[in-house]
Amino acid sequence: MRYPDENLPAISVPNYAGERYEADVPDTLDLAEKAELSIHAITQMLDPDRDYQMATTAEFDRRPPAIGFASRAPVCEAKHLESLPLLRIMSGSAFNLESDKHFMESLLRLTAEDGAVYTPPYVTDKPEDRSPGRPPFEEPYGLVEAEGRLILTLCMWYQRDGNPLWRTLVEKKISRLTELGVAEQDFVYFTIREPLDTELDVRMWFTARDTAETLKDPAGGRGWFTDLIRAHEINFQCSRSLCIYYRLTGYEPALELAGKIIRGVLKITRGFEKDGRWLLSHFHTATASLLAMFEYATLTDDMELLAFVVRCYEYGKAVGDSLVGFFAEHARGSVPYREGWGGYWPGEELAEHGYKSLDARDNTCELCEVADMVGLALKLTLAGAGDFWEDADRWLRNQYVEGQMTHSQLRVFLDNLYERELFQERPVEPWESDEIERAIGGFSISSLPNDWGLKMGHACCTGNASRTYFWIWDSILTKEGDLAKVNLLLNRASSWLDVDSYLPYEGKVVLKIKETAAVATRIPSWTDRGKVSCKVNGSRRDFAWSNDYVEVSGLTAGDVVTIEFPMREETLFSVIGDKPFKLTLRGNTVVEIDPQGELCPLYQRDHFKRDKAPIKKVSRFVSKETVLW
Repeated sequence: MRYPDENLPAISVPNYAGERYEADVPDTLDLAEKAELSIHAITQMLDPDRDYQMATTAEFDRRPPAIGFASRAPVCEAKHLESLPLLRIMSGSAFNLESDKHFMESLLRLTAEDGAVYTPPYVTDKPEDRSPGRPPFEEPYGLVEAEGRLILTLCMWYQRDGNPLWRTLVEKKISRLTELGVAEQDFVYFTIREPLDTELDVRMWFTARDTAETLKDPAGGRGWFTDLIRAHEINFQCSRSLCIYYRLTGYEPALELAGKIIRGVLKITRGFEKDGRWLLSHFHTATASLLAMFEYATLTDDMELLAFVVRCYEYGKAVGDSLVGFFAEHARGSVPYREGWGGYWPGEELAEHGYKSLDARDNTCELCEVADMVGLALKLTLAGAGDFWEDADRWLRNQYVEGQMTHSQLRVFLDNLYERELFQERPVEPWESDEIERAIGGFSISSLPNDWGLKMGHACCTGNASRTYFWIWDSILTKEGDLAKVNLLLNRASSWLDVDSYLPYEGKVVLKIKETAAVATRIPSWTDRGKVSCKVNGSRRDFAWSNDYVEVSGLTAGDVVTIEFPMREETLFSVIGDKPFKLTLRGNTVVEIDPQGELCPLYQRDHFKRDKAPIKKVSRFVSKETVLW
């Protein structure tokens, strides 16, 4: 590789401060354990011999299965670098900790004086060393959407160590993005260049020599106008990160540029109708756009824009499955779809450009969109724009956590593929590795309602979905003055109190009080509120209702609060992804699905049908750190 900048700044990764202790807890969903799985996938998919380049593919339907290092992919690597500190704050895991530093250093070596990251071109004349998909650039090139995700990464790292280098780089990136954006009236947009007959056909790429003038459409049009998906992906990828940086630092140019970008996309394209319907077909692009609009709306107190985001969120629920959280990669219904890339071309006859209805297209689920919908549910609720706790709880317990590859799933998956001979015999190429176990902990890019799918979206989905683990974990417990609120009944250790959740075995949650005198616990909507009971240290205690929360006060350190309520078990039929399924649920948790998947079946949860939760000993970690997300 030829790096734009060989001068490596000295950086370090501070230890993750916190308290550790042993505890006996219910053997139920624990997001800290899930975070450790994600750390495994992210750090094991790095290759020290390739300067900590990240493998972006994991192919199971071949023998031998393999992970692939096709090319540097800063936009995807940034997602994983953003997630790593969040996952470690949750879990306290030091697994492969040194790789975090080397991973960041590898991207710093790609960073030029203007602050942007430039991917090196080929420097080999050996065809056998050229992996597929590598673009034929003759000089280093950057991507606008990569800069957006890299700003988010630097925001997370800056909150941990306060290194002024991260602020310097972010503000250089903002200046570079300002140079590259085409300004019209009160808005800014980024263009798409002429196609290159590569995987970057419709991406906004640039070189160190480019400015807005060199990128502007010479015909006087807007180069990105005819591809709605890329218009939103490129522009909104930047605007959300700019809002987060403004929240952290108050840096005015960040908020100013974010506003111009958002106004540009909303004025020029029709990604969403005013009533909330989507014209965007790619689900993750739509949800990423909504996350960006949410940040800007809450920063600027734009209640009209916030209400618009809620309407669009409700539409996303309607075109997906709001019971288990199955959201297809391309939104179904009236949204037009074009083979190759989805999109909507205003003012054109759709059929003339190869568009067709999504209703006829078989569709699978990227875990990116599930994670985004969970994130939107959390953010909208915490902002007071609605009450979507039950949405988040249902989706995270089902399609979301089932979409992460575990050790046992991988073994079942490969055994079934080989037994049915559903694979290709392919040799391991120079840019690949047959150490497929390194991918354990990654998320699916093509799951079905009942099966994991054939592809792992390590480049995209693992970074996006792992980040949302932190968002959920941080939302389990919140504090309002002297009142600690338990919003989601999931296992969680904290400095205020520890939560032991017995769901879905039992309708029971135990709170071990540390530093709060009052606690409010949200009771699930599916239970009988008239049969909720509360005990403190084994003795019955009166409580007050506040909306869906049971409030108990007068607590001191060492008290144990036990809240119990009836579990609900039900069997129902649901059409998910155009196919009928029979589902058995305990509370919000699917414990059985019929028909089952054939290759890597989901919901292998017979153990959840028992009435008593098993107990296990764990090492709990209470972090002294938190970050704004």
